[in-house]
Amino acid sequence: MTSTPLLPDLTAQAIAAAHSRTSACPCGATVTLAERPDATVVRHADTVAKAHAPDMDVTDLASRMAAATRLPEILLPPLTPIP
Repeated sequence: MTSTPLLPDLTAQAIAAAHSRTSACPCGATVTLAERPDATVVRHADTVAKAHAPDMDVTDLASRMAAATRLPEILLPPLTPIP
């Protein structure tokens, strides 16, 4: 897997979100789950961060995030609303 400039930034965001209440890190290393042209996904502890391609349709993304918010038992809900 070839690393892109996005990967370190996304990793930092996942770590910050996972440790927003404490700086202790007994959870191990961040894992890259996917690194593709359409999305990059990393996991740190119980936090998963996903960056979509810059050309993704914002309306489609908003619909997908709304569905994830409504179905947390099936999909990972977003930590924050769409930017």
